Amino acid sequence: MLPHTRRFGLQLTDVECFASVRNHSARRLFSSPMLLAKPTAAVPSLPDRVRLLYVTPLGQPGDWLRDVFESETAARFDFDEAIGVANGMARMRDEAYDIVLVSHTPGVLDSLAFVEALRTADQELAVVVLGTASVAELEPLAFAAGADAYCCATSTTTRSLLWLFARAIEHRSLLSENHRLVEAQRQRLASEHREAQQLLAQQRSLVAELQQIEADEPGSDSLTGEWRPKPDAMRQVVPSELIDRYRELMQTYVVMGSGNLAGEMTTLVDRLAARDIAAQAVMQMHIDVLETMVVGLGNRSARHVMTRADLLLVELVVHLADAYRDRYNESQHRPVQQWLPGFDLFDDDRGSEQNAAA
Repeated sequence: MLPHTRRFGLQLTDVECFASVRNHSARRLFSSPMLLAKPTAAVPSLPDRVRLLYVTPLGQPGDWLRDVFESETAARFDFDEAIGVANGMARMRDEAYDIVLVSHTPGVLDSLAFVEALRTADQELAVVVLGTASVAELEPLAFAAGADAYCCATSTTTRSLLWLFARAIEHRSLLSENHRLVEAQRQRLASEHREAQQLLAQQRSLVAELQQIEADEPGSDSLTGEWRPKPDAMRQVVPSELIDRYRELMQTYVVMGSGNLAGEMTTLVDRLAARDIAAQAVMQMHIDVLETMVVGLGNRSARHVMTRADLLLVELVVHLADAYRDRYNESQHRPVQQWLPGFDLFDDDRGSEQNAAA
């Protein structure tokens, strides 16, 4: 026999005992003296004015909660009460609340189903479940349904309930802020990728314009001296091994910069100059490699890659221009075979004889 049955002098069956305990817990839920304990200081993270909606079944009014919250000095509460699930959903649709307190009454108002339905429509509203079951029993179910906290009315105080409200509101605020930051980051990355694609398109159009100018401009045949159209430099095909080498160089350059890549840059430029690769073909190779890298970035930022790649192209073109200038200077100032000692005098005498005969 339970203690409270002995106190009233009753002889109850198991079913009657369970019903008595349930009714006694329900009475404690709506007249708990622990909930009447008032805090002495403000609760951090709790707004100065809290808009609270209490969803309760018919026949279990929340006047006691209204009295408790209206007498609070830690924060000001605008207390609204909704009878039933449909009325609660309608109030949330028409009004904006900081937190929703749902009374869990099995068989009458299923707070877990209510929270699940609420989370499908609103992810930013803080929800706390209030019931008579133990925390160990109902708290995991409340979290699984999407609630921010569970409060057992038979073992809580006003102070702890306010702290639950504050943590629930702060948690939902942080989730909302995180969602906004994630969305802003996604939009920024999408904008950077669009900018990268636009820049690549502009570079391709620049190469096409250079190609057209090169094809339309007449040139002089170095052997016959006849004027003819210049060959299209874009018809040159950069060898695949040089493209792979440039791709590796770009990947390293994006991460490290140009600090330790002078040797690799010189080797690549020498090979390009040895094959007489034109600047337009080098530019086309750069665009193809860069476009592959940008597409493979996924959700990562493209602005850094584009900036480093542009610096790499500038450095490559400068080194390539120097290499071609050195080759031109070598062609204009070819080395002359010098005479062996003594033969230069013979050459001078023969030249004097030829001048005298003339």
